[in-house]
Amino acid sequence: LYIQNKQLFVLPQPFYQQQSDKYEQIYFTNSSTIAMAYCKFDKNSGHYGGALYTMLISKLIITNSSFVMNKGTYGAAIAIIQCVTAIMTYVTLAEHRDIYRGTIYSDQVVRLTLSNSQLLDNIAGFYENSEHNQGIGLNCFKCMQLQIQNSKFDQNRQQYLHFFSQDNIVSHGGAIFSSTGQNITIY
Repeated sequence: LYIQNKQLFVLPQPFYQQQSDKYEQIYFTNSSTIAMAYCKFDKNSGHYGGALYTMLISKLIITNSSFVMNKGTYGAAIAIIQCVTAIMTYVTLAEHRDIYRGTIYSDQVVRLTLSNSQLLDNIAGFYENSEHNQGIGLNCFKCMQLQIQNSKFDQNRQQYLHFFSQDNIVSHGGAIFSSTGQNITIY
């Protein structure tokens, strides 16, 4: 599903075992407001954000939704690129594997808010001598404001393969990684 230049509201919808080489399960670009509620994304895969990829949008709102076992190169579940405001409330993100840059990957997001949500049992793959093992739960790259409220990060970790030396692995922030963030609030 590719959507451009629209204001969209997505209501209860299952997205299950979809695969895309070019676009993710849902790809939004140049849109004003995207609001999603009661959606379920299971076992989807794509390049940016295995389930959801947004680029050049004003506002993204996701509430009461789940993302389970999705796979994406940048953001196993969700990739948010160049967004003014992203708000995720009562969202569960669990059991993603071979994560490259976060279960949620955000790049150039002005305000990212995560509240009453859970990031559980997400495991990064192995990328030797690479910055890509950062923020296995949440990777905030060039975000101006990050607010995390009443959310749980549990068992988000790096997977080590026995034939590589752990001394050569660069991995920062099993739960959260933020670069150039100017205002980070966690409570």
